Amino acid sequence: GRAAESIVFEEISTGASDDLAKATNIARSMVTRYGMDDNLGMVSLESERSTFLPMPGEYLATRRDFSEETAREVDCAVRDLVTQAFDRAVAILEAHRDALADSAERLLEKETLRGDELPMLIAEPGVPTPAGARATREAPNEPAESHREAADQRDIERAEDEGMTVRRR
Repeated sequence: GRAAESIVFEEISTGASDDLAKATNIARSMVTRYGMDDNLGMVSLESERSTFLPMPGEYLATRRDFSEETAREVDCAVRDLVTQAFDRAVAILEAHRDALADSAERLLEKETLRGDELPMLIAEPGVPTPAGARATREAPNEPAESHREAADQRDIERAEDEGMTVRRR
């Protein structure tokens, strides 16, 4: 989210704060729990402590058994991972700017996109999408309406595959 808004609006807002929090949590786990930082090594620095019958709103506690110096190294490693991920996301989105615009348009229509809809948005015109996707992206000279109709048809087919009755207009 933050990468997309930095490309489209050339500024950042608080809108992507949840994305940033999740990315930071993943990066912190990579460094402190899974030993995935070259400088700190393959060491688990934090572990979860289960609390017996936690109170509502109470989270699993984490235990930190390392120095302030190591904590600074952890913070730097986490920041580096998040920055690298952001830079990679920007590069991918810039390379697929048309798909970014198409997905934004589709989100305005539907509010959500399923994971299986994304391959169709980033596919090259006329080239089949990966297994599981039911259509290819139209060539640029085809109207956007046929794109929407194809997506609606896929939604209807999925609903029917799941045993739902669909009334057609």
